[in-house]
Amino acid sequence: MKRRGRGAFTMVEIMLVVAIAGIILAAGLVPLMYTARLMAETRAAFTRDNGERAAVARMVTDARELISINESSVVKLLRGDELGEGGDRDYLALWTLTPSYSMAPLCTVVFGLPPKSALAGDYEDGLYRWLLSDDKRPVDMTPDDLSPESGRLILRGVKGVRFLALSGTEWLDVYAGGMPQALRVGLDYGEDKESRVYDVWLPKF
Repeated sequence: MKRRGRGAFTMVEIMLVVAIAGIILAAGLVPLMYTARLMAETRAAFTRDNGERAAVARMVTDARELISINESSVVKLLRGDELGEGGDRDYLALWTLTPSYSMAPLCTVVFGLPPKSALAGDYEDGLYRWLLSDDKRPVDMTPDDLSPESGRLILRGVKGVRFLALSGTEWLDVYAGGMPQALRVGLDYGEDKESRVYDVWLPKF
């Protein structure tokens, strides 16, 4: 009589089943992980785009309310490399009416990154907006006027910013005068993220 074999699996069979199950699981997980990463990147890009649009809109609002009466220079661009701040740390100063809408006095509004002298404090990386005292005009502004306590963060993560003003047919990185035809805002997020550039066209009255 033949002996009936046992119903147990051999080690080879078990390993083969485990290997096949691993391949099936990996085939299902890889697209899922890719989709999750893609969704996270899309959400981050959407959030950043919204933040950038809001920050640029803030500049547009301030620039469109420039006070030109009895003022020869209501806009000033300060190059970071000439101020000892570095080539990617420019400042934009505007003598504007917008602070009065929030019951603040007319004053110079400044956009830029925190001065290097303040980096040792609790400053977060990003683009800031400052309201200076009402006796400080754009032509008088220096980075020393931008204290850590008075700035408001309007766009996180920015590590470099460049400003240009369109005068005639030229984009100028040094400018002091009335309302230019347009402002160009360059935002740098560092080596691992794409830099962005916005052109802000301003009305002529």
